Amino acid sequence: MAVNQSQDKKILHDMGYAQELSRTMGKFSNFAISFSIICILSGGINSLGQATSGVGGAAIGPFQ
Repeated sequence: MAVNQSQDKKILHDMGYAQELSRTMGKFSNFAISFSIICILSGGINSLGQATSGVGGAAIGPFQ
């Protein structure tokens, strides 16, 4: 069921939606994403160190 863009735009307009795409990232959004990635990476690195000291190589993953 191929619907061309003009039909798709008309269907969206009939439902009350405007066809728009905003691809902007503000300073706060950029900071939030960067901070989340840094927290996940630092937590993973610390957890791996604690796990390998506790159970050895089995902390890396089963069946390897």
